[in-house]
Amino acid sequence: MLVYATNALNSEMTFTSPEMDTLVHIGKMPPLLERGAFTVAIRHQTPERLRLYPLDFAGNRLKQIRPESVIGEKATFSVDMKKDGATFFFEIEAGVDSH
Repeated sequence: MLVYATNALNSEMTFTSPEMDTLVHIGKMPPLLERGAFTVAIRHQTPERLRLYPLDFAGNRLKQIRPESVIGEKATFSVDMKKDGATFFFEIEAGVDSH
């Protein structure tokens, strides 16, 4: 499991300043997630078989993300939550042998 934590706020949440140091109104559901982008490198014996899956809040896979590059025992993934979906949680799967 990979967790990418960005800022999350309730809808209509308000603060006294842009620094968000004093809460005025706690807001309401649904929470809003700040979208971001990141790159992560994962070392594994068979890095070419690694896959990332963004998960919804029920744990369902949203899509499959393949490594952007594989060098030696390292797979590198680039994730952009604007196109891959806003989520905090990513499942890391190492795949299974097909023989």
